[in-house]
Amino acid sequence: MSVAVRWQRLPVTAAAARFRSIMSGPVPIKAVLFDLDDTLYDRGELVRRVVIGQYDAFKHELYSVQKDDFVRRVLQLDDNGYADKRTLYETVVREYGLTPALIERLVENFWTSYDDKCELPQDTRLTLQTLRQNRIKLGVITNGGF
Repeated sequence: MSVAVRWQRLPVTAAAARFRSIMSGPVPIKAVLFDLDDTLYDRGELVRRVVIGQYDAFKHELYSVQKDDFVRRVLQLDDNGYADKRTLYETVVREYGLTPALIERLVENFWTSYDDKCELPQDTRLTLQTLRQNRIKLGVITNGGF
C-alpha cells in the first residue's frame, strides 16, 4: 500500500508537528521518495544563478550580448530542464553570432556550476534529517538527466 502525502512549506515547528501526526497515523511509513527538481530544491532559481554566473565567467566572450538577454534566452531554451544543453548552447551561439568553440565550454560550465551551486534549503535538510533519525528509508527520483 502506498500513501501520498502532500507537503507544503511550513515553519519548522509546524513541520515537526505535521511529521509527528503523520508518523502516528494508521499506516506506518517505512520509506519516502522525493522528486529531485523543484521538490528538494528550487531548480528554476538554481539555473538562473548558474546562467548569471556563466555570463559573468564568459563576459569577455559574450561582450556583444546583453546580460539580461543572454540569461532570458538561455532560460527560455532550457525549457525547465527538458532541453539538451548542447543543443541549447548551439542555438545561443548561432543566434548571437558567437564563436562555435564556446559551445562545449558553456555546456561543461553549466553542469559544473549546477553541481557547485546546488544547495538544499534548511527546511529540506531538517526534513531529511528527521526522516533519517526516525529510520525512514529515503529515495530520490528524477526525470532529469545529465
